[in-house]
Amino acid sequence: MACLKLIVKAVTSKPMKHREANRVTRAQQRIEAQSNEIHTEREAAQEEARRQAALKAKNAETLRKYAEEENERKHLLDLELRRVAACKIRREEEERKASKEWHRHREENRLAERARRLVMSQALEIQRLKENARLDERKYNIQRKIEGRRKEILQVAWSLSQDKDPSEVIFTGWVSVQSNNLAWKRRYFELSKAELKLFSSKVCFTSQTQ
Repeated sequence: MACLKLIVKAVTSKPMKHREANRVTRAQQRIEAQSNEIHTEREAAQEEARRQAALKAKNAETLRKYAEEENERKHLLDLELRRVAACKIRREEEERKASKEWHRHREENRLAERARRLVMSQALEIQRLKENARLDERKYNIQRKIEGRRKEILQVAWSLSQDKDPSEVIFTGWVSVQSNNLAWKRRYFELSKAELKLFSSKVCFTSQTQ
């Protein structure tokens, strides 16, 4: 009876061991599959982390380059603004100097024109005074000549009243006479005790006396 139990137990224990081995194998396979899956997921996660890090580094490099370009652009813009401001200041200074120089030249020209007009006015005044002096001298000389002629005429009239010969020539010379049309003409005259003769020229007088 005891032997039969051992035989039954031995017969029944073999399938159980086989099933147990299959379960262990399947468990090991599941564990290995899970391990492989975990490894794959870990590698994928690491790859994604590396990709994200590379993308982050690329974005950081792009941002750095953009920041450098922006700083360079700002620097160039600042330099350009400074240059424009300096040009504006220099142009305003040149315009201020040009305006000051123009006003100075204008004032100098105004003073020079004023001095020129003053000199011209003084010269005209001097010329007017000289002309007046010449006119006064000429008037004085004319008055003296008139007075002399008047005295000569008086002497001639007195001699005519004293002398009885009417053909005697008393005086000859040039005289200005006024014609009927009120024009003054220069004539050569001969004054005798009896009459006054007028000739158009001295040649006519000589031809008639010969």
